Amino acid sequence: VTNPEDLVGNADYMAPEQAVAPREVDGRSDVYALASILFHTLAGRPPFDGDSPFEKIDIRAKADPPKLSWLRPDVSRDLEFLILKMMSRD
Repeated sequence: VTNPEDLVGNADYMAPEQAVAPREVDGRSDVYALASILFHTLAGRPPFDGDSPFEKIDIRAKADPPKLSWLRPDVSRDLEFLILKMMSRD
């Protein structure tokens, strides 16, 4: 049994709103998670680094993900654009 305040999920793929306002989560959080997984698959690392799950979420809430092309110059611009759009904080 979890408490309503408990953080449930993987911080590497969790949308910012899942931690900040869990009651406002909808299908867009799934789109964000899918893009995070795709980013990790292509880049070989999660989009955000941190020493703890809460630090990763805090960074994610304040910063945009790095451009995939910085890590993988061979990834197409269209795919990079799509991933970044799916991970948009707005």
